[in-house]
Amino acid sequence: MNTYCGAYTNYIFPYKFYAILLIVFVIMSAHAGASAADKAPSYQLPYLGFHLGAAQVSNDSFERSAAYGVLGGVYVFKNTSVELGYTKFEPFDHKRTPGTWIEVQGATLGIAHRFDLTKWFALRPGVGAHFWNADGYYYGHFTGEDRGMDLTMNLALLFTVKNRVFFMLNTRWLDSVSGADIWHQSLGAGVNF
Repeated sequence: MNTYCGAYTNYIFPYKFYAILLIVFVIMSAHAGASAADKAPSYQLPYLGFHLGAAQVSNDSFERSAAYGVLGGVYVFKNTSVELGYTKFEPFDHKRTPGTWIEVQGATLGIAHRFDLTKWFALRPGVGAHFWNADGYYYGHFTGEDRGMDLTMNLALLFTVKNRVFFMLNTRWLDSVSGADIWHQSLGAGVNF
């Protein structure tokens, strides 16, 4: 993540996004034969939630930051959902340059699959794309902007109460945000409609 937030924008499309398409194809193929007449549990209805957590960039020149956001999804197959999210990161302060920080926010669009472990617990890994915007500041003065799109992956542990309310422990990796990766861990809660 560069200090002035404008020298690097990553649009490496081929190998990362072909891998995503392959994963999506395998998941969809595995569920293509599922009967539409099967009655879906209520957790397979649309869901909406929020999350709070912390984030760290792979460039150790920056401090850790808090983060918060929302997410929602719709199940398109038995246990597979299309998920949309938004995350706002608090400013990442530069460790060696006082008064310098970067503000990052982004949206994610991906596909996730729920693996039920017990009646209450489930794992929901996901893969997709994230669209980010990063602004650089020096003592409050805007120094530049960087935007891009790249790969994201996450793994969520869900605890569901009566198939309606869920609590979530989530870790997410965001690739190449202005030249550095972001690791984001969060706790969240939501509801299945």
